[in-house]
Amino acid sequence: MSKKGVKPMAKPKYIMKAISDTTLSQDKTLINQLISLGWKEMKILTSRHHGVMEEPFLVFHRSENNPIFSRNQSSGRNGKTQQQQNPSKHQPLQTIGTTGAKTTMGVPIGNSAPAPLGSGGGISVLSQIQSLTQMRYEDDSFLIGFDTEFYYTPDNQRKILSWQFAFVSPDTPDKVEELLVFATTERKLTLSLILAFIVETWGIGNHFELGSTDGIPYYSTRCWIVPVMNQRKGDYEMRKFFNYDDAVAACDDKGYKQALIDFGNKRKCIFDYVDDVGGKVNRFPRTHYNNIPLGYINDYTHCNKFAIPITLVCHSGTADLTTLSVDDTYEKDLMKKVSSVQGGLVTLKEFHTHNPQLSKYWNLYPFRISVRDTMCFASDKSKSLATIGQTIGVPKLDVQFPFSKNDMLTYMRMDIAHFSEYAINDSIITLLYSSELWGYNTVLPVTITSASTRVAVPVLKQHFGVAENDDDGFNRKYRGLHKVKKGLAMAPWSRSGYLENVALEPVSHDAWMLQEFARNAYKGGYNGCFRPGYFECDTYDYDLENAYPTCMSLVCDVDWENPVTFEVRNQPLNKTMIRSPFDPVFAYVTFKFPDTVKAPCIPVSIDGSLIYPQSSGSLDGVYASAPELWLAMQLGAEVYVKRLIVGTILADDMGNASHSLFNVVKQLISDRNLAKSAFGKGSLFDLLMKLANNGLYGKTAQNVIDKHSWSAASEDMENIGGSRITSPTHSCIITAGVRAVLLATINQIENLGYRVFSVTTDGFISDIPEDLLNQLDLYGLARYFRGARRLLTGSDEMWAMKHQQNDLLNLTTRGNASMNTGDKATGQLPGVMAHNSFVTGEKPDSKEDRTVFMVSAMTRNDKVKTMSISFEKFKNLARKVDRTDFYSKELIRYLSMDFDLKRKPLEDSLVESKKLFADGTIGVVACFDTVPYADPDEFSYYKSIGRSCKVLRTIDNWIEFFNKIQYKKDGVRRNVKDYEWTKLFSCIMAFRLGVPLDMNNGSPVIIPYLADNTHTVAEKVAWINKFNTSQKKFTENTWKDCRKQQRQSQMLPEHLFKDLLKDMINDTPPVVI
Repeated sequence: MSKKGVKPMAKPKYIMKAISDTTLSQDKTLINQLISLGWKEMKILTSRHHGVMEEPFLVFHRSENNPIFSRNQSSGRNGKTQQQQNPSKHQPLQTIGTTGAKTTMGVPIGNSAPAPLGSGGGISVLSQIQSLTQMRYEDDSFLIGFDTEFYYTPDNQRKILSWQFAFVSPDTPDKVEELLVFATTERKLTLSLILAFIVETWGIGNHFELGSTDGIPYYSTRCWIVPVMNQRKGDYEMRKFFNYDDAVAACDDKGYKQALIDFGNKRKCIFDYVDDVGGKVNRFPRTHYNNIPLGYINDYTHCNKFAIPITLVCHSGTADLTTLSVDDTYEKDLMKKVSSVQGGLVTLKEFHTHNPQLSKYWNLYPFRISVRDTMCFASDKSKSLATIGQTIGVPKLDVQFPFSKNDMLTYMRMDIAHFSEYAINDSIITLLYSSELWGYNTVLPVTITSASTRVAVPVLKQHFGVAENDDDGFNRKYRGLHKVKKGLAMAPWSRSGYLENVALEPVSHDAWMLQEFARNAYKGGYNGCFRPGYFECDTYDYDLENAYPTCMSLVCDVDWENPVTFEVRNQPLNKTMIRSPFDPVFAYVTFKFPDTVKAPCIPVSIDGSLIYPQSSGSLDGVYASAPELWLAMQLGAEVYVKRLIVGTILADDMGNASHSLFNVVKQLISDRNLAKSAFGKGSLFDLLMKLANNGLYGKTAQNVIDKHSWSAASEDMENIGGSRITSPTHSCIITAGVRAVLLATINQIENLGYRVFSVTTDGFISDIPEDLLNQLDLYGLARYFRGARRLLTGSDEMWAMKHQQNDLLNLTTRGNASMNTGDKATGQLPGVMAHNSFVTGEKPDSKEDRTVFMVSAMTRNDKVKTMSISFEKFKNLARKVDRTDFYSKELIRYLSMDFDLKRKPLEDSLVESKKLFADGTIGVVACFDTVPYADPDEFSYYKSIGRSCKVLRTIDNWIEFFNKIQYKKDGVRRNVKDYEWTKLFSCIMAFRLGVPLDMNNGSPVIIPYLADNTHTVAEKVAWINKFNTSQKKFTENTWKDCRKQQRQSQMLPEHLFKDLLKDMINDTPPVVI
């Protein structure tokens, strides 16, 4: 399809597009009510060649006191600097606790705000907390909080009721400007229109690079591209000139020069635009000389240096960003610019727009736009807007009774006062929360963890003696990488996922080899269930204090100039090969642990499951690192080294081992203590420092194992790439170190006769008393961990009790519960409540929530039905063709609550446990012990049997499971690796060999379809595959094998395949033979 004239943006094609609701604009009563509530009605007027046009939107504005700033002023605290009393666009408005109040703008201010600045330690300004200063940017950006309200029609079309915006003008930092925007037609609001309106009305350009309320004249973007002779190359090259006379003078092509003179300086080059098959827009000059464009073109990049930086801040912005129209000629498709990160939508790279100034159409506003989401500024358990609002003392408002979020149209029509407060509230919270964290009208990081790298990199550079601006030196010293010169291909052996799309590669082959061994040895956290069942005894949930940051501080740096000290090949592992558990040692090994070891410590990844078998079995080998190899020797394992690489430890100036990450963790912990002293425990800045510290490990491991995410721009999966501090050698030892500490603890607890029930990443549930736990030496690992804790915090405490209970339901990994809700008044800790993704519909962790979970789990006869809210996938919202609109729906899922079989269940330990619930319901589950699998093959065998079971809850369920495990008939043990396949094979074999079966009174059975000779073998095979739930395919060769008498010994016992056989017999009418 040809498109002529100005270049259009590539527009998406929707399956169903949202439209605007016009109810309010057509109801004078509602408009007057808003005005009476203090909202000022405004029009959006745009100038045109022929006059002024009113855009089809009503804007209501009010300017209200910034609730946090007002609270600070009313607190009457002393010692504030002049900068705090008159905050600039960068200065945070400190959150100070006060008695609950209600501002004139209707946003209630709770008494849960953080403590006053300086109340606990004499710190008066944030600049004294170094990490906070480093995490923040000094660059400007105008912040706008954004939210929307909408509803759905019976045919599921979304109608937008209003758009809400909140911002703090640099002219009035103590005020929050609030806008409600309603449509007068079905047309949706464009981002460029509302930004131009805000920027011009409030004179925002005066405070940024533009330096003026007015935009830049369009004529200043005119340029001419002409052929100029390159004397060195002896050929023409195209050069750009922003002055017509200069272009004419420089042009060396006489024919083109004359054509340009004849064309004049006031005429624009006209292009035709054509979509190619892939959807890319190509342009062809309609006015040209020998196919060279003739006339001026507009080069907007020329004015980007004057662009006004704007950051749009949302909360879970998928619903809101999709309400903005991209139908206008110049409008850029925002959904093609954003990426899905941590539950929100953000731009990873800012983009520019160039749109007309509303009052002067001959001017344009250059904007440099970023999108941020508060979902990226909170922990996984604190992402709700209500929690975020509570953190800064600005509670999220609820829809007033009797109205519902499911009918916002009625809410608006019947109670416009509360609707308007509810609507604007979310944009205020997103604006103020982001501003309090990072500063007012300043650049925001993408995530807290990305901000933490801004702390880490300067500290690491200082540690290595690298200049602040020397990124090349930093990459070389910290992670053994150097930049590849432009035009040179990277060495083929250096292509790792975390280096994709960057011009970095290992500094040497030895460096690459060490990093590759580390990458292969890298595994995730340790998670497992040791004793499924219901236990009425005292148990405790312990956390390893700051597990990952502490292990980060223990990891040694590698001397990348000489990265390998020595190698070992084909000999047993011994203590001379590993000096300490945190040395940079990586190996490819086979192993065998003694039968007495309760928890082997070398992980093996099998079909996506990380297991810890007694031996490597038939595997050629597995990759492992120092912590697990060191612990394996302490546990008496026989480890055979096929290849082991010992990295050279970098020495500091004193000759001691270099631990660069220790300095980063130490600073973050020290600064968190300062933040707690200044603002109080649980304050905004305390939480920020906690998240930065805990999340930093993830940046060292980012993309060590290749990860891909959906790119809206390319409409394909793309590698996410590494971070500035990604390092396989560091991250591998960190995760292995945490696993080793937990596994050492588990082994010593079990050896003392106490029990471990469950393990999750950095903690476990056990019946061992806390005082005894603290006495364990963990085979020597406790000395390392406690020593690091002492240096980091001044205390060597390494365990913290998180939950306690006397009624533990332990189902599987991340599936355990207790009825104990705790009591804050008496200091009683609550019991565990890990839902295994099950949503009860009750308030999380409440007694009702726990009851529903436990009853459902202890009475189930199949997978458990659960309902949750599902949102439309990002890639469907962002694709160019068949784009969908945002919607949410209730998603029904069926969850297995069965034991995950990562450890081997013991049949002789089976006992039954019951629980009587308040309503008389009796829950029943089997309890049993587990041991490690002998080898990975045994795990695969047990796992395949588990997949064949409908449910594994009661003793009877488990007896059936163990019967399948045994597969004994006449004393023969079948070698079954795929239960579903063997079951199907047994059915066909029984038919083809005429095996007498009890289900047919001792006679052979007939499968009618297969007995019908009118069907070809190919047709029979196709019919058999209808019943095939295995990943294998039943073929004509398999049909032949089922007739081989020698295969009969591998048939399953009849009771294991008779149900499937009955289904096959009943699938077709009987055939008379």
